[in-house]
Amino acid sequence: KVGEGGRRKSERLRRRMRKDGGEEKDENNANTKKDEIARRKDSYTKGLVLIMFVGSIALLMLSFLFTCFYLYVSRHNYPGGEAITSLHSNLDGRGITGGKIHVCNKAAMSGFTRFLERPGWEYVKEGYEEENIERAEGLIDTTDFVVSEEEERAGFKKIGSIKGYAGIDFRARKVKWEETLWILERSKVIEENLKTV
Repeated sequence: KVGEGGRRKSERLRRRMRKDGGEEKDENNANTKKDEIARRKDSYTKGLVLIMFVGSIALLMLSFLFTCFYLYVSRHNYPGGEAITSLHSNLDGRGITGGKIHVCNKAAMSGFTRFLERPGWEYVKEGYEEENIERAEGLIDTTDFVVSEEEERAGFKKIGSIKGYAGIDFRARKVKWEETLWILERSKVIEENLKTV
């Protein structure tokens, strides 16, 4: 019986050792799994940071391109200022140094400013108010030049036109421009200039 008891004890010891060794293996497996999960989290985090970084750079580039595009459009979207500058260049080339210029609403609101006015010239501007429109229409008979939204006016001849922004044609991938303002000269001024030449 003593031999049997010894066998039992040794079996119990073996079982305990197996259990203890198995727990160590389980602990090692658990640590290995934790390490693997930590490595995956690190690589996921690094990948996410990289995607966010590249995405941020791409958005900045896209924003820069849109800013440049709209800067180009807005730079060319002041037909009033361009019209008065073009008119003065034309008149300087012909030696005309004074007179009366009628400026329509659209020109006045799209780039024509006091800074573009020159000495020796009188500028008549109309507004949206009824009294200003009537006053300007009455004074148009005494003006020599007109910057107008209308292409034709009785007693005036077209000497130039200015293009303005008309939208974006996405199919053709280009900016659309159309004539928005016309520069008109009183017919008698043209006749007087021809007589003096």
